[in-house]
Amino acid sequence: MAWVLTFDGQVYREADLTIGEAEDIEDITSSTWRAINPIRSAKHARAILQTLLVTRGSMSPSDAQAKVRALKVNDFVDMLSNEEDDADLPTQFDDGFPQPAAGTSTPG
Repeated sequence: MAWVLTFDGQVYREADLTIGEAEDIEDITSSTWRAINPIRSAKHARAILQTLLVTRGSMSPSDAQAKVRALKVNDFVDMLSNEEDDADLPTQFDDGFPQPAAGTSTPG
Protein backbone atom coordinates (compact mmCIF):
# COMPACT_ATOMS: atom_id res chain seq x y z
CA MET A 1 0.00 0.00 0.00
CA ALA A 2 1.20 3.46 -0.86
CA TRP A 3 1.75 5.98 1.94
CA VAL A 4 0.03 9.32 2.32
CA LEU A 5 1.50 12.04 4.54
CA THR A 6 -0.60 15.00 5.70
CA PHE A 7 1.47 17.83 7.16
CA ASP A 8 0.44 21.44 7.83
CA GLY A 9 -2.71 21.00 5.75
CA GLN A 10 -0.85 19.63 2.72
CA VAL A 11 -1.30 16.07 1.50
CA TYR A 12 1.71 14.29 0.03
CA ARG A 13 1.21 10.94 -1.72
CA GLU A 14 3.86 8.40 -2.56
CA ALA A 15 2.33 8.08 -6.04
CA ASP A 16 2.92 11.81 -6.65
CA LEU A 17 6.68 11.74 -6.04
CA THR A 18 8.69 13.00 -8.99
CA ILE A 19 11.79 11.19 -10.14
CA GLY A 20 13.81 14.15 -8.85
CA GLU A 21 12.22 13.97 -5.40
CA ALA A 22 12.75 10.20 -5.26
CA GLU A 23 16.39 10.67 -6.22
CA ASP A 24 16.88 13.32 -3.51
CA ILE A 25 15.34 10.97 -0.95
CA GLU A 26 17.57 8.13 -2.21
CA ASP A 27 20.64 10.33 -1.73
CA ILE A 28 19.71 11.15 1.87
CA THR A 29 18.69 7.59 2.81
CA SER A 30 21.26 5.65 0.77
CA SER A 31 18.50 3.39 -0.52
CA THR A 32 16.58 2.82 -3.72
CA TRP A 33 13.25 4.39 -4.63
CA ARG A 34 11.47 1.02 -4.18
CA ALA A 35 12.62 0.98 -0.54
CA ILE A 36 11.47 4.53 0.30
CA ASN A 37 9.02 4.25 3.18
CA PRO A 38 8.43 6.75 5.99
CA ILE A 39 8.09 4.00 8.60
CA ARG A 40 11.23 2.14 7.53
CA SER A 41 13.40 4.42 9.65
CA ALA A 42 13.67 7.89 11.12
CA LYS A 43 16.07 8.74 8.29
CA HIS A 44 13.45 7.80 5.70
CA ALA A 45 10.76 9.78 7.53
CA ARG A 46 12.99 12.86 7.71
CA ALA A 47 14.22 12.56 4.13
CA ILE A 48 10.72 12.25 2.68
CA LEU A 49 9.11 15.12 4.55
CA GLN A 50 12.18 17.35 4.31
CA THR A 51 12.42 16.84 0.55
CA LEU A 52 8.71 17.56 0.05
CA LEU A 53 8.87 20.72 2.17
CA VAL A 54 11.72 21.99 0.00
CA THR A 55 10.30 21.00 -3.40
CA ARG A 56 6.61 21.72 -2.79
CA GLY A 57 6.56 23.94 0.28
CA SER A 58 9.18 26.42 -0.93
CA MET A 59 11.19 26.05 2.28
CA SER A 60 14.92 26.36 2.41
CA PRO A 61 16.72 23.05 3.01
CA SER A 62 17.96 24.20 6.42
CA ASP A 63 14.49 25.40 7.53
CA ALA A 64 12.88 22.16 6.32
CA GLN A 65 15.47 20.05 8.09
CA ALA A 66 15.01 21.97 11.36
CA LYS A 67 11.21 21.72 11.17
CA VAL A 68 11.24 17.97 10.51
CA ARG A 69 13.91 17.20 13.11
CA ALA A 70 11.77 18.94 15.75
CA LEU A 71 8.75 16.68 15.13
CA LYS A 72 7.89 14.08 17.73
CA VAL A 73 7.74 10.50 16.48
CA ASN A 74 4.12 10.04 17.57
CA ASP A 75 3.10 13.23 15.77
CA PHE A 76 4.78 12.02 12.58
CA VAL A 77 3.07 8.61 12.79
CA ASP A 78 -0.29 10.34 13.28
CA MET A 79 0.25 12.19 9.97
CA LEU A 80 0.62 8.92 8.04
CA SER A 81 -2.05 6.89 6.34
CA ASN A 82 -2.20 4.34 3.55
CA GLU A 83 -3.78 4.67 0.16
CA GLU A 84 -5.48 1.54 -1.06
CA ASP A 85 -3.98 0.42 -4.36
CA ASP A 86 -6.77 -2.05 -4.99
CA ALA A 87 -9.92 -0.10 -4.13
CA ASP A 88 -11.81 -1.76 -7.03
CA LEU A 89 -11.26 -5.29 -5.75
CA PRO A 90 -14.01 -7.14 -3.88
CA THR A 91 -13.84 -7.11 -0.10
CA GLN A 92 -16.02 -10.16 0.56
CA PHE A 93 -15.37 -13.71 -0.61
CA ASP A 94 -17.25 -16.99 -0.22
CA ASP A 95 -15.13 -20.15 -0.48
CA GLY A 96 -12.45 -18.08 -2.23
CA PHE A 97 -14.78 -16.52 -4.77
CA PRO A 98 -15.85 -12.84 -4.84
CA GLN A 99 -19.48 -12.13 -4.13
CA PRO A 100 -21.64 -11.00 -7.06
CA ALA A 101 -22.14 -7.26 -7.45
CA ALA A 102 -25.36 -5.70 -6.16
CA GLY A 103 -26.55 -4.96 -9.69
CA THR A 104 -25.64 -5.76 -13.25
CA SER A 105 -23.09 -3.58 -14.93
CA THR A 106 -24.89 -3.73 -18.28
CA PRO A 107 -28.61 -3.82 -18.93
CA GLY A 108 -29.68 -7.13 -20.02
